[in-house]
Amino acid sequence: MFLHSKAPAIAACLVAAILAIAFGIAPHGFYRDANLLLGNKAYWFPFLDTDTVLSAVRCLRQDVDAYEFNPCDPQLRVFTYSPLWMGLTVLPVTEAWVPWVGLSWVVLFLGSLFLLPSARGREAQVIMIASTASSASVYAMERGNNDLVIFALVSTAAMLTIRSLALRRIGYGLVLLAGLLKYYPLGAMAIALREKPRRFLVITAVSIAVTALAVLATWSDLVRVLRSIPIGQFYTDMFGSKSVGLTMVELFGAPRWVDPLLRFGLSLAALAAGLRIGLGQPLHADLARLTPRERSFLLVGALMCCSCYFSAQNIGYRAINLILVMPALTALIAVTGRPIYRWITGAALALLWTGAWRMVWEDGVMASAGQFDALRYVALFVRDLLWWAVIPALLGAIVALLRDAPLPGRALTLRRGAASGR
Repeated sequence: MFLHSKAPAIAACLVAAILAIAFGIAPHGFYRDANLLLGNKAYWFPFLDTDTVLSAVRCLRQDVDAYEFNPCDPQLRVFTYSPLWMGLTVLPVTEAWVPWVGLSWVVLFLGSLFLLPSARGREAQVIMIASTASSASVYAMERGNNDLVIFALVSTAAMLTIRSLALRRIGYGLVLLAGLLKYYPLGAMAIALREKPRRFLVITAVSIAVTALAVLATWSDLVRVLRSIPIGQFYTDMFGSKSVGLTMVELFGAPRWVDPLLRFGLSLAALAAGLRIGLGQPLHADLARLTPRERSFLLVGALMCCSCYFSAQNIGYRAINLILVMPALTALIAVTGRPIYRWITGAALALLWTGAWRMVWEDGVMASAGQFDALRYVALFVRDLLWWAVIPALLGAIVALLRDAPLPGRALTLRRGAASGR
């Protein structure tokens, strides 16, 4: 029973083990080939992004300002994460720490996959295995990015925030910590809307106070970090609400104002579609057929995906947040049989495997095309289309899951009352 219910997590563990063995056998041969097979172009050593943090720690310990110039980093990348990570400077960090810290982050991620709700049926099981063992997962683990830590924090929070009050408080604390460490998870604090109004206001007040203290304590460094956050070119593996406008400007030569206009228009359309879907009865009734755990992971995952999508450009491994919504999406297929849920699930799964199919197209089929040949980036256009199809569905899920919560429920009741009184 355990092997069956935890097969998706076990599959991801097996993939990680195979990559570890491959690195031990041939770090520049078998290991790189294994990564390529799974849609990831491995760096010449594992855990490059773990060293983004640890290299900055090493430099700061040597009185080198890693926020301006980071000679300790193999790619000379300045530090662009939350300054709170620099609390690690109290530790005697050396280069020898990189593989062990990176490995610990991978273990955290793999462990959190065991918290996912069990798949309902064989089809759901296959989809879940394909999700956890996807290109995005391999990319995140190979780079050892701290999004692995964030994923573990919010996954644990998704489980805790449907338990007792004491455990829910811990869960909210974990989400807040994730937000302080990586910014965009602060949007997931909206899960507290499920609490009674007074308790929600207390949680909100405490969260604002803690965030304000963190901002004040790190203000000078935080300002420099926010100014240094990179925005990738259109042809990189970055995704977000800015991607379409950036492509129009950089690939097709559109005026600069097209970028913010497209971003605003597409975002507004997605929000309108999400509200319509979420306030409608079909999705609301279907979500009621899910378990509390499935609904909780769907809400946290949807908030994480939407928060990162609208707030910044995101490197491809951040798509791992889609894994959080997959148990609920596959459950909706099982309990309703509606084709729309199958389409949304398929789109989300395709996004998790973007690295693989985009590599086949750009480095295989279109390998001889020029850098600015539009045909070379068909896969990129498909990726953005898939994201703009999935995001309204996730927004709709957020609305549908929160509409009956105390505060939103009261607001909707007052709105209906006002409308009927006209």
